Parts: sequence; C-alpha cells; structure tokens
Amino acid sequence: VFIMQVLPLTVPSKLKKLRRSKGLPLVPYMPEAFDIRAESMKNRMIEVAKRCSKCVVFDITKRFHNEAGNFTVIHPTSKLWYFDSALHLTPIGLNAISPMLSEM
Repeated sequence: VFIMQVLPLTVPSKLKKLRRSKGLPLVPYMPEAFDIRAESMKNRMIEVAKRCSKCVVFDITKRFHNEAGNFTVIHPTSKLWYFDSALHLTPIGLNAISPMLSEM
C-alpha cells in the first residue's frame, strides 16, 4: 500500500487570497503555503506506516524544492501552478514527480 505523505497548503485560491490580503505578489516560494499542523500530520503518517507491514509512505514534496531547499507551489520559469484547487497535481506537477514514480 502506497501512502503519499502530507503536503503543505497548496490550494491556489487560498494562497492567492492570503497573498492579496498582505499586498504580496504570487511567487514560487510562499511561506504562507506552510501550515503549522503539517509537521505533526507528517509524523502521524509515519507512525501509521510503522504499524502496517505492507505500507510505504512516499514524500513528493522534495520534487518541488527550489535551489534554496524551499517547497514551491509555482514552477519558477513557466509560472504555472503545480497543484489545482482540488489538491490534485496539474500536468506540470505530474511532470515534476514522474521520475520519482517511475522509480517506485
């Protein structure tokens, strides 16, 4: 059983609203994408997987890190979002993780 690790907040509409309310532009790395609860949820997912001998937790977030190691939600050159409003990967997001999935 493959379980995808918890992602930070990646809903474009919510991030756009947060950035607009602060008068900030949309850029690939936005600190607002991180939810304080995400870390505890990630740890919980790891604990769940420890109790399941058939479970494998995989983390796609590393495929969206920039050169500085920050999680990004927008492709730096095309300015296209990696995720859509339903938390699904867009075509450019799928392209980013395809090497990882082919290794599994």
